[in-house]
Amino acid sequence: MLPLLFPALLVAPLSGPSNAQTPPTVRYTIEEIPAGPSARILGTAANGTVVGVRTRTVARPPIIVASRTRDRALSYFDRDNGYTNRQMIDLIGLAFLLANPRIITDFYGAKGEEMRSRADRRSGVALVPPVPAVEPFVFETEGAIGLRTPLRLPPEGTGTNPADLGEAVSVSNAGWIAGRGRFSGADERQHALLWRPDSRQWIDLGRSVPYGGESAAFGVNDRGIVVGEAEIARGIRQAYLWDANHRNGKAMPGRELGTLGGAASRACAINAGGSVAGWAENAAFEVRACLWENGTVRELDTPPGAKAALAVTLNDLGHSAGYLVTTDGSFRPVLWDARGRSVVLPCPEPNGMVRAIDNRARMVGAFGRPGTDERRAAFWEGRVCHDLNRQVDPANGWRLVEATGIDDRGRIVGWGWHGGTIRAFRLVPLPAGQ
Repeated sequence: MLPLLFPALLVAPLSGPSNAQTPPTVRYTIEEIPAGPSARILGTAANGTVVGVRTRTVARPPIIVASRTRDRALSYFDRDNGYTNRQMIDLIGLAFLLANPRIITDFYGAKGEEMRSRADRRSGVALVPPVPAVEPFVFETEGAIGLRTPLRLPPEGTGTNPADLGEAVSVSNAGWIAGRGRFSGADERQHALLWRPDSRQWIDLGRSVPYGGESAAFGVNDRGIVVGEAEIARGIRQAYLWDANHRNGKAMPGRELGTLGGAASRACAINAGGSVAGWAENAAFEVRACLWENGTVRELDTPPGAKAALAVTLNDLGHSAGYLVTTDGSFRPVLWDARGRSVVLPCPEPNGMVRAIDNRARMVGAFGRPGTDERRAAFWEGRVCHDLNRQVDPANGWRLVEATGIDDRGRIVGWGWHGGTIRAFRLVPLPAGQ
């Protein structure tokens, strides 16, 4: 089973031919989407609205470190809490502990109690630096780029772990937003979430999963129908669909979409007509791209030499795209037509994958250099792949890592490196001849 929606790195060597680097046919101006450092675009609507996840900082109370020296205290703190930047940590002595004995236990629970009991008068209190936390965001990109009110999880869904508040993954033209977030509780389960454009609030779709396991939403259409996955039994996740009848801010029960005879599946995208693209295991537990339509599931073509096929995006004409996993463990970008026939797409480097497709069958994604962890944003049109880094003025100083969406006007969004930090970008096509 392949649990990831998209692999994080494209590093494996890939045998077989790839197309030569083609000269630029379209050039773009590049704009930064002002979501701050470490912002990543995860989805875009045909009208240009984009959603994603960004990093903010969360202050945390001090924590006790049972050590007699500063160096040993820092080592202990790093080892037990995962913070490696020692310059951000300071010990202020036992006085703070004596004045605030409960703050540690209240915030850190049993772990804090254990650490407090181990402290003595030669111990100190470590000031925990602000830690990174993620939150979903949305930008409406018609005209000037501007920030709309950041999306917030409901009060009961803020979670006890500030490092994982949630993600906005997909957005429709009508303003519905699908995503996921973690909720308070002993296990901090991940729930599928839906943002209502009328009430401007999140709906917890995960509450409607009968088993009560984890869930995630990956796609939504203009009717508010959401697709994703849900844990239907312990350790078993299958493709799931939530209906649009979200009464009084509460999700109606969803339903399983099924598999190709195996145990696992995932629904990754839904189009205007209600067709759903994703992947499922067959009876031999092989991962195959598939399409759910009219209550049935249909397997898409798997080209020779591929041991797995995953459809991750879908347009309104029924074309889907994604990637193949070959027998040597590498990745190839692939397109399926409305009849389910596959075309393996070329790219300047052997490894690649498609992240999004529009209604003109233009696709965006990324490709990677064999044997390295470097990725470069890619654009496919007419079965030709372009390195988007060669489509912008290099004087801008950007390195475009991944393109994650394309709208009806041909504007491409994604993320890359600029000024030494990860930033979100939007590429706007220049008029012909410029």
